[in-house]
Amino acid sequence: MTSTAISPEEQENVEFLTSMMAPGDVDAEVARRLLLKHGNDIQKAAYAMLEGDRAEEYQAGPRSPPREYRCMCSLTLPASKPEKDVIDLTADEESEMEAAIKMSMEADLRQHQQQFGPSNRAPDPNWAMVASNKPAETNALSQDDQTLSRAIEESLATSYSRFEKEEFYERPMEEQVRKDKRPIALRPTQATLHYAGLVLQALYSVPQVRESIANWRPTPPASATADEFMIIEPPKSGPESLMYGILEVFANMEFALLSELSVDPILQEFGTQPASAADNFGDLTEQFLGKVTYTVETILNGDYANASSKRLFHFQYGTHVDPNSAAHVPDLHEKAIVRVDIHGTEQTNDLVSCLLSQFSPSTPSGTQEVIYQPSDVVSFHLVRPPPPYPGVSTEGSANARTVFKYPKHFYLDQFLEENAELAKAKTAEQKEIEQEVVRLRTEKNGIVNYKNKDALSNLAAATHFYEHVIDRDTPEQQTYADMMAEKLHKVQANIQAHIKSIEDKMTELRSRSEALFDDPQLKKHRYDLRAVLVNEGPLGRKHLYSYTYNAGKWWKTVDWLVEEVRRLHCTVVSEEVVLNDPAGLHYGAGPYLLLYSRALSEEDEKTLSERLHWMETARVGPTLPPYTGH
Repeated sequence: MTSTAISPEEQENVEFLTSMMAPGDVDAEVARRLLLKHGNDIQKAAYAMLEGDRAEEYQAGPRSPPREYRCMCSLTLPASKPEKDVIDLTADEESEMEAAIKMSMEADLRQHQQQFGPSNRAPDPNWAMVASNKPAETNALSQDDQTLSRAIEESLATSYSRFEKEEFYERPMEEQVRKDKRPIALRPTQATLHYAGLVLQALYSVPQVRESIANWRPTPPASATADEFMIIEPPKSGPESLMYGILEVFANMEFALLSELSVDPILQEFGTQPASAADNFGDLTEQFLGKVTYTVETILNGDYANASSKRLFHFQYGTHVDPNSAAHVPDLHEKAIVRVDIHGTEQTNDLVSCLLSQFSPSTPSGTQEVIYQPSDVVSFHLVRPPPPYPGVSTEGSANARTVFKYPKHFYLDQFLEENAELAKAKTAEQKEIEQEVVRLRTEKNGIVNYKNKDALSNLAAATHFYEHVIDRDTPEQQTYADMMAEKLHKVQANIQAHIKSIEDKMTELRSRSEALFDDPQLKKHRYDLRAVLVNEGPLGRKHLYSYTYNAGKWWKTVDWLVEEVRRLHCTVVSEEVVLNDPAGLHYGAGPYLLLYSRALSEEDEKTLSERLHWMETARVGPTLPPYTGH
C-alpha cells in the first residue's frame, strides 16, 4: 500500500485506535490501513480491529461481513418476544457497537414507558421553556441559575437600600465589658465607614506595626531635654497629629476595659471616604490603607528622632540588572499594597500562583522586576473580575465558586533581587512542566470524551448489551456474545490503564512543580499571615468582617462581636476556618485584603508586650494591665 500524507484528524484517529489495544498488539500502520479501509470511520475501524481484522489485503469496495456473521445474516427474536428489536448485523450504515449502544438506550427507555399518562416525577428545571427573543446568554442558563441570579440581585438591591440608613446599635454599658482580655472591636458610628475600622484593627494585629507605633514619640520642642520617654503634649495638627491618633487607638486596644471603641475621631481626621452602594470595598480599603501606611512611614523615617532606614510598609522594587553587564542603575519605585488579579483559572486560584503569574520574572520586554529592599509588612488587595451585574459571580469562570487559597505563610525570596537568576530558571522550568500537564490533560480528554462522546460509558453500555441483552438461545449466539463482551472488557481495561498512566504522570509533574521552590536558598524571608478582611457580598456591618491573629490565637470580628475562631463543635483553634472561608462565592465576593508580616521567632512573639513602651497620655479611661496572651 502506497504511503500518503496523513491529516491531523487521521493522526488523531490512529493514536486513539492504537491506545485501545495492548502495547504492541496494533501498530500505527495497521490502524491507518483500517481507517483507510473504512473511510476514516473510527467506530467501524475500531469494531473491525476488535474482530481481528488487520486490513492486510485491503481492497476498495463494500466490506464483506466477518465469517462468524455470514451464518447469521440477520438475527431475529422469537415471536414470543415481540418487544425486542431486530439487529441487522451485516448493515454497513451502522456498526455493531453503535447498534449495541442504541439497543441498550432503547431498552432503558422502554422501562420508563411501560405506563402511559402523566409522569409523577418532579419537572426538571433544565427543560423549562425560555422565550426565544431573550439574549442567548440568558437562554444558556438553567432555570436554577436564573432563579439564583434573581434572588442574589434582589438580596443586593435590598442591602443597598438599607446600607446608608443602617442605624448604629449601641449596646448597654454592662454588655460592653471586655471579657477574657480578648481583642477589641473598632466601631465607627457611621455604617458606611465600617470597612476602615476593620483596617485599623487588622494593623494592630501586626506585631511590627504595633511595636513601631507604641515606641514612637512626637517631635519634642526645641527646648525639651533628650529624655526618650518624657511626656510630651499631643500634636494638634499635621502628620504627627494623625500618627498620634493611631497611637491613641492602639494604646486603648491594649489596655481598655471596654470590648469596643469608637474610631470616629481618627477616621474624620484622615478624611475617610464613606462607602456607597456603587463602591467596591477592596478599592476603598486600599485607598484608606494607603493613607495610613504613607503617614506612618513618613513619620517614622522623616522624624529626626526616629530616623531609620527600616521599611515598615513600603518595599523598594525595580528592574533587575544583570551583575555581569554594565547596565545603568535601575529606576527604583516603592509600593506598600500589591494588587492581585484573581482570574479564576485552575492554575492561578491561589495567592502564590497568582503572584508568579502576575509578576513573572520574564516580561514581554525581556526585563525582570524584582524587590531590592523588602518591607516588614506586605499587603495584598485581592481584585476579582467584574461580574455581569453587581455582586454576582461570572458564569463560566473556572473557579467562580471555588474558594481562593492563601497560605498561612509564604517566602518572599523568589521575588528578591539577590535570587533573580535562580528564580528565573526555576520559573522557566515550572512553565515547561505546566505545558506538559496541559498536553497530558488534553490527551486524557481526547480519550475519555472522544468527539464529544463518553468513550468509557459507551463501551460499558455495549458490554452490558452483549452480557445481558442480546439473545443467547443457541450455542453460537452465546459464544459470539461472550467473545464480544470479553473483547470490550479488554478495551475498557486498556483505556483505563492508559488514563491512569496519564493521571499518574500529571500527579508526578505537579509534585515536581510544587517542589521547585522548596529550596533552602529561597527560604530565608518568611512572612506570616496576620489578618484577613472578608466581604460576604451584601452591604452592612455584619457582612464585612475580619480574621486577626493575636497572642497565638485567631479571632473573628463581626461588628462588635469578637470571638475566637474554632472548628465547628470543637474546642481546638482552627486555622482551616481562616484559610478556607467560602463567604461570598455566589456574589463574586470573599476575602479582599491580606496582611502578612515578617515571621518572628517564638521568643519574639512571647516578649512582644515587653517591647511596647506606650505614652501615658495616649491611654484614655480605665485600663487593663498589658495583655500578653500567655
